[in-house]
Amino acid sequence: ATREPIENVYVRKVEKIESKTKLDNVAGANWVKIIIDRDKPKRVFIDVGGQGAGVYDLLNSWGYGFDPSKPDDRKMVVVPIDFGGSPQEPDIMLPSGELRPGPYNRRAEMWMRSRDWLDEPGGAQIPDQDSLQADACAPGYHYNANSYLLIESKEHMRDVRKVRSPDEWDAVALTFAEPVGETYVAPPPRKMNWVV
Repeated sequence: ATREPIENVYVRKVEKIESKTKLDNVAGANWVKIIIDRDKPKRVFIDVGGQGAGVYDLLNSWGYGFDPSKPDDRKMVVVPIDFGGSPQEPDIMLPSGELRPGPYNRRAEMWMRSRDWLDEPGGAQIPDQDSLQADACAPGYHYNANSYLLIESKEHMRDVRKVRSPDEWDAVALTFAEPVGETYVAPPPRKMNWVV
């Protein structure tokens, strides 16, 4: 996803969706490596629950793991994200200043952020693909006993409702794992040539 200025408002834009299924860890890692080398993204977020852990481990061993000490390295862009892990912001502040429970885990947090993005004043730009739009609407949600938001699990969708996994929107939601802004490069110092 990229951010583009449109009439002084930055709009997050999903330029394309590429997906493959039934890849083993090596094939999946090779596919992601090809995309990184070709498209040179600032970050690639990988869900490390399940098979994604093996894909991440391979990419990391090949030198693609993100290193915060080298944020401008165009190769070191892969960041592990645990969908089941704790959210960055477990509580939400309402406009009144009151705190209320927010997302239960990282997956719910990223899906919630993607929902909020769709409501932004500048709008959201996504490819006109039925599969992507179906994925965005597919999972149900509920609140647990402590009022934290949970997104319906992929297993429940597949086994109980007989609906395919929303992998394409999961990929969009992953772009909300952490902020990725434009890198500022300071201009070189000016030479002061004085004539006396």
